[in-house]
Amino acid sequence: MGNDRFRGIGLPEPIANPRRLRLDFLPFRTRTVQSEGIVWDKIWYRDPLLSQWVKTDEGRRRRKFKVRRDPTDISKLYFLDPMLNDYVEIPYRDTGRPSISLWDYRAVEAWLHRQGKAAENEQAIFDAYEDMHRITAEATRQTKRVRREQAKKRELGKHRAELTLDPPRPPAESQAKPKAMRRRDGHLALVVNNQEADPPKPRPTSNDFDFDDAEIKRGVEEW
Repeated sequence: MGNDRFRGIGLPEPIANPRRLRLDFLPFRTRTVQSEGIVWDKIWYRDPLLSQWVKTDEGRRRRKFKVRRDPTDISKLYFLDPMLNDYVEIPYRDTGRPSISLWDYRAVEAWLHRQGKAAENEQAIFDAYEDMHRITAEATRQTKRVRREQAKKRELGKHRAELTLDPPRPPAESQAKPKAMRRRDGHLALVVNNQEADPPKPRPTSNDFDFDDAEIKRGVEEW
C-alpha cells in the first residue's frame, strides 16, 4: 500500500524454504569428520552419509564442515552437506541415548563439578544424567507420598471431630441474664446482676408512711 511519497510494492514474496531459514539461525560450529563420526561437547554423532567426508583434506589441513545444533534437543546435528547444499540430520552415534537439551547438558556438568568429578566422556555425561533423573523422580515420589499422608491425617482429624461426644460449650456472656422474682405485692420484677448499675429502689408499702390515725381520718374527710 503506497502513499503520496512512496509507491506500493505489494506483499513480500513467500519464503521458499522455511526449514532452511530456521536452521540457518541455529548455533553452529565447524568440525572435521572422523571415522567415528562428528563430536560436539564430547558427544559423538554418526550417519552413513558422512563416510564420503571422513578425513578429507583441504590443502594441508583436514577439511572442516559446518554443523548446527538445536539447543532444545541436542540428540542430532544438522550437517551442511557440500554436495547437496542442504542440511542433513546426523543422530547420536549411540541411538539408545536419551534426548536432552543443552541446558540438561550444562546441569549435568555442574552436578558432576559439585561432586568433584568431571564430564570426561560421553558415558560419564549420560550416566550422570540418568542419576540426576532418578534422584529427581524419587524426590517427586517422596513429595507426593508426604502430601497424601498429610491429607489422610487431616481427613482423619476431621472425622474424629465429627464423632466426638462432647457437646459444644456456649460462648461466655459478658453480662448475666436477668432473672424473674415475685415481689411482696404479687407482681413479677426483673433482677439484673449488674454491679455498675444502681440498685433499684424498693417501692413503698402502706407500712412505710409515717402518719397516725387522726391525720389519715382528717385527710379522708377533706377529700
